[in-house]
Order: sequence, then structure tokens, then C-alpha cells
Amino acid sequence: MRRIQTLLENKNIIPENILAFPFDRLITAPWGAMILVYFIDSLNGNDSNDGRTLATAKKTFQALLDSMPHDLLFHEARIFIHSGLYENTGTYPVANFEGFANGTIKIDWLGTWANPDDPEYTGNDSAQWLYNLLGGVPVRDNNQVVFSAKNCSYDAIFLGGFQLINTCAVLLESCNFGKAWDAVGANYAFRFKFQQDETEFNSNLFELISTTGLKQFSIMQPIEMDLTNVKMFGIFLNSPIARLGGAWMYTRELCPINTGTSYWSGYVAFGDQCTKLCSLENVWYPSNGWASGFGLFASGKLWKIEGCTHFVNFHTNSAGSFSLGANIIIEQGELPAPVLPQITFQANSEPKVTYNSDLCSLNDLTLIPHFTKDTKTNQENYFIGGGLKKFEDNFIVGTSNSGPTDLELSPNDVCFFLDIVGHKLKVKVNEAGTIKTGEINLV
Repeated sequence: MRRIQTLLENKNIIPENILAFPFDRLITAPWGAMILVYFIDSLNGNDSNDGRTLATAKKTFQALLDSMPHDLLFHEARIFIHSGLYENTGTYPVANFEGFANGTIKIDWLGTWANPDDPEYTGNDSAQWLYNLLGGVPVRDNNQVVFSAKNCSYDAIFLGGFQLINTCAVLLESCNFGKAWDAVGANYAFRFKFQQDETEFNSNLFELISTTGLKQFSIMQPIEMDLTNVKMFGIFLNSPIARLGGAWMYTRELCPINTGTSYWSGYVAFGDQCTKLCSLENVWYPSNGWASGFGLFASGKLWKIEGCTHFVNFHTNSAGSFSLGANIIIEQGELPAPVLPQITFQANSEPKVTYNSDLCSLNDLTLIPHFTKDTKTNQENYFIGGGLKKFEDNFIVGTSNSGPTDLELSPNDVCFFLDIVGHKLKVKVNEAGTIKTGEINLV
């Protein structure tokens, strides 16, 4: 019994939370799940409202989060957010998910697709369901949801839970979930925008988005990020499961990201909580209708970065993957043309990266197993570890300038090392207990 009680407490399932959970507010979604539904409207909302309908929407994101049950008891909370400007209050973030546990929070851009008089309206169960939730009042606005902050004393304006138990997932999506995934207008790119609204670089804001403490963080469709006044990086992926499905990121030459000396400065950073399930990807679905120059996977236009010197950094002990290939648009703006956005692998990171050396440079500092592929040359590089790499059909072995002692070689061990002064490649072998040596003159 004590073990069961401990398990329940570790999962934040305690009698007080269960009794306080608003079971009477659960709504049956078209897909059969019992979920909580909320609305935010920065223009017409009021934080004294209950947030249950668009007519009674909350005004600010944080006020809504403060009013929600933090232990979701394994339910989904779906937040429909109307276009508009969402700013931080005082020194607090625009949205802070600290303390949320045991569930999923989905944040949906509220566009026009559920309006019967709109060409995007499908008339199916999902569209009719949302139209009913809107109270029959059409939303005729295709504008962006803009998250903006200044003088924020936290690390980010949109951040995770910072809790030890990673049991909450947060997902952002801007899609018409009443349409088939490959239908025109099913997905909308750049409906979410993140920015630091400062003209000076004295803010404490380190990044725009931090996912630390979340079980999962996913951005389903491409987002827009103005990083001009951000100090360290745009997105800090630091969750066991995290993905970013395309982005348009831009800054300028003298922004803090480009002028900072910190090794982990950049547009995207993988933290030490990232696993191989963390990735930067092309979007799962096509982004059409609202993405000028972007489109289906085959079009190869799902990433765009401007004015960047540091693109992606894998922190020490992090893991993850991304495949950019040719699916990235480089418009460096004020930066000198020869400067390519840099991808950096820090020590003990375990990345799996496909990139294009015409578009990005690679700074590889890790010595544990990892993989890279350059789509310019179509060459693959497997770093196996301990100074051993596989490059195409060739194995590359790192060497030192001195060899081991005879006692350090076990039977059948072979060691190569360089004699820099004598310009020789030397070999030492323990052949069944007998030490033998050889050398090759280097021309």
C-alpha cells in the first residue's frame, strides 16, 4: 500500500487534485475523447471571464493557465487562441507551464476554417463541433498569434514546467483538423510568431521558447521567429520528446545571438534532456495556403533562416536528429556572403544530422558515436567512437604522436601512431604475446 501511495504522489495524483478537477467541464470531442476546451482573445477577452467560450474568452495566456487545473489527470486541454498580440505581464513570461502534469495541452490557432460561409469549411463533425463552440459567431480573421515580451526576468517568454517529473506534453498546431492531411488549406504556416520586443540588449531573456520540464513539446506547422533582440538562442529543445516542424527564423548581424561568445548561442539548441526522439523536421503535413514559397515535402522549401551565424547547437550530453538537406533557404541579409550558418556538436553529444555544406558549416567536437550526411556530396560519415570514423567505404582512425608501452597492448592488439619528427607511420602489434613493430616512411 505504501508503494502505491508513493507512486500516486510522485505522479502528482493526490486526493486534493482529484477533488478539485472540473469533471463537469469535460466536453466530448468528435474523436471521442473527453477533453477540456478553453479560448483566449487578446482583443475582446477579459481575464475575469471563465474562458470556456469565445464570447467569454480570457484576455491573456497566463491568466488562462493560472485558471486551469495543473494536474490534468491524463486528459487533454485544448486551447483555441484568437489572432492578436499576447504580451507578458511585468517580468513574467507570456506563458509558463510550470507545475502542469499528467496530460496534454494543445494550443490551436483559431482561424476561419470553422465558418460555414468560408471556403475552408468542411461541414464535417470537427468543423461543426468547433462552430458550435464558437456560438455560431464566425471568426473572419486569418492573422497571426504573436507572442511578444520585454524585460522578462525568466529565461524565456514561452517556457516549460521545470519539474522533475516530465509528465506534461505541449503542442502547437495551426491546422484545419476537419480536412484530410494532404488537402489544400489543411495546414497554415506562420500562424504563430514569437518575438522579443526590445531595442536594447539588456533584457534577461535568453531564448524565446524553452521546453525544459515537459515530457513532450511539438510544433506541428512552421512558425515565425524574430530573433533580433534575443540573447542566446531561439528555441531550447530540452525535453525527452521534442520536434520543430519547419520555421522561418531571422535576425541581423549585430544581434546578441551573432555577437555572443557563448558556445551554445544559436537559433536552436538541443539540451541534455533531449533524446534521439528529439528532432527538427520538415512538417508532418503540407503547409499550404498561408506559406509563401513553402509547400509540400517535394517542394523542398520548409525552412528559412536569415542573418544567422549560429544555427543549431547540440549541447553536451544531448541527442537528437534533423535532416535539412536542400530544404532550407539561406538569406543572410547583413551578414557577409561567405558566412554560413554553423551547426555545432558539443562534447558527448549524439546527433544524427543530414545537412548541405553549401548552406551550413559543421563544427564537430563530439567523440561519441554519431552520424552526418552531406547532401551536397551525398557522403555519409559514421563516427563510431574512440577516434574511429567510417567515411563512405573508408575507415578513418585517429592517431597520436606516441605509441603505447608494450604492457598496454593485449594479445592481438594493433596500434598505429605518428612519428612527426621522422615523418613515419609506425605500428606496434602484440602477436600472441610477442611485441612486433613496423614503420612506413611518409613522403
